[in-house]
Amino acid sequence: MSFNFHALDLLVIFALSLGIVSLFVRLRLPIIVGYIVAGVVVGPHGLRVIHDQAAVQELAQIGVALLLFSVGLETPLSAVFASRRIAVATVLQVSFGIVIGTAAGALAGLSMKASLAVGFMFATTSTAVARRELEQRAEAEAPHGRIVISMLIIQDLLAVPMTVLVPLLVDDQTGAKGIVGPLLTAVLVFFGLLVGARLLMEPFFRAVIRTRSKDLFVLAVAAVVMGATWVGNKSGLSPAMGAFLAGTMLEASDYAHHTLSLILPFRDAFLPIFFVSVGMLVDPRFALGHPFLFVGGLAVIVVVKLLVTLVPLVMMRQPLRPSLMAALALAQVGEFTFVLLNLAYASGLVPTDVAQAILSLTMGSLLMAPLAIRSSSALSSWLLRRISVLSLESDLTGVPPSDLTNHVIIVGFGINGRNVARVLRAVEVPYQVIELNADTVSQYRAAGEPIHFGDATSEELLRHLAVERARKVVISITDPPSTMRMVRLIHEMAPRVSIIVRTRFLAEIERYYSLGAAVVVADEMEASLRLVRDILARFGVPAHQAIRMTDELCEHGYSPLLDDRMALSAILPFHPTRHTVPIESPCIGHSLAELDLRRKTGVTCLSIERGDSMMTNPDGNTRIQGGDCLVLLGSDLELVQARSFLDRGQCDPRTGKLHEGA
Repeated sequence: MSFNFHALDLLVIFALSLGIVSLFVRLRLPIIVGYIVAGVVVGPHGLRVIHDQAAVQELAQIGVALLLFSVGLETPLSAVFASRRIAVATVLQVSFGIVIGTAAGALAGLSMKASLAVGFMFATTSTAVARRELEQRAEAEAPHGRIVISMLIIQDLLAVPMTVLVPLLVDDQTGAKGIVGPLLTAVLVFFGLLVGARLLMEPFFRAVIRTRSKDLFVLAVAAVVMGATWVGNKSGLSPAMGAFLAGTMLEASDYAHHTLSLILPFRDAFLPIFFVSVGMLVDPRFALGHPFLFVGGLAVIVVVKLLVTLVPLVMMRQPLRPSLMAALALAQVGEFTFVLLNLAYASGLVPTDVAQAILSLTMGSLLMAPLAIRSSSALSSWLLRRISVLSLESDLTGVPPSDLTNHVIIVGFGINGRNVARVLRAVEVPYQVIELNADTVSQYRAAGEPIHFGDATSEELLRHLAVERARKVVISITDPPSTMRMVRLIHEMAPRVSIIVRTRFLAEIERYYSLGAAVVVADEMEASLRLVRDILARFGVPAHQAIRMTDELCEHGYSPLLDDRMALSAILPFHPTRHTVPIESPCIGHSLAELDLRRKTGVTCLSIERGDSMMTNPDGNTRIQGGDCLVLLGSDLELVQARSFLDRGQCDPRTGKLHEGA
């Protein structure tokens, strides 16, 4: 690689990218597209300020390698086998995409091999855009988010043979036998590297870690990356795919997260160069000169990609609404398209006008991707209502609505929903369950659960389950947009029904209350309160006092914990106070067990300060001395009684009780 190019080129790339990407961040648009736009601006179809484009392209290959290495590190192979139905659906999705993309290329007049390359490009989806958008919206663990993440992981793995095949398609003499051989070799190398990683990587990195040298660890990672890259390249894989395999090799090790944290700064430094180099190939005059073709092509991509994702998911009996939301999130093409296009265009397999069309449409689909993900909940509900699917698929059998009253409706039958149902069943409170997973419905209906298949945003289903006569509705799903629609709808249909909502994040609490929720249980805050109870118990606070204190915080909607300006002592039922025992007190010389403060006054002695020492959680044998400062916990009345008892051996005469000496 020749680095004899002007340092000004890199300065221009990074400076212009900084400004453009900052704008894209403010507009909440994909950063990848920002880099590509920067490339358009500095490239030969823009300001033409880059002097050595070939050197930039060579540097871009480092960015591709680091990108795929990090993707490999974040691609757990165990996720491929976690859901066989999702795996089969993804294989079908990619296969349908390849077939449709190949057919489109053939209709455009391309050769069969060039059409097949176009099919590969059409079959991929942007992992970076879809995954980041879901994580920012806290939807990665929602039902549709889990589907999307699983499908993206499998897609990344399926991209490996595509990158092997594209260079092989260039040679006109290459037949089926000429393709099968290198592809089989690549597959064998892939699994050979994985097996070798399991046998060699762990002991190798364990030895490196023992040196406690960060520099040596970085060198070891670099050696593994370069070694896998070289082996992959020599065996028919591209260097970038070798880097991907290196990341996959390390993913299962104990050092994957540490490796990722080290490699991310390098990836983030070189990756912009790759996308800028892609942008330098884009001629904006194509989209401007063919507006109808551009808009029509985008519409076709979105609709076709949506269908090739939705149909396999439905075939694999995935819930319809999450499947539709996942299909909307995956209705675009991604960064692997650029990698494959680079291979095909550089080798002359794809002509310039087709490459320009693919580049422009890929940029357009990436720009639309965040909008599709953000509106997927509303769009899916609208589409399902329009085609009346909910009324057809919702299970309206079972208990007639006239027989339901003072019951509880549970939305979602995951671990939280099942636990709520178990408790209600134990105390003989009637309940009905709404669940979107058909397998879950079949399994638990066979076990006798009153469970219905459907979406709780369906008025028909809620009306059938007599929501207006229900006592409470418990929403335990992890899908914020859907939950908000449910709360709004249920509150409109049955304003007197108490709605209890489970949420994962604090930022959603106020929104749920404003929509009509009566109680919002936040996972983050409940974990905090459990920690508080355990800590108080360790310091000798009675269980009933600790529970009352945390219950008080819950009743205030966690607001005392969320507002740093609010004093907790203002709302807590028990307060700590310090009291110094006078030297003439009749309690002096008596132990805490003999005084029995908790039974006589209700307070708890948390600690005793004696001179310069502090006795935390003192035991019952500790004897009181004159001048001891006791830290007491109790209600206002209990603290008055305790102070009187410690000072005079009796309680306050105004209370009319506990007239006894020490």
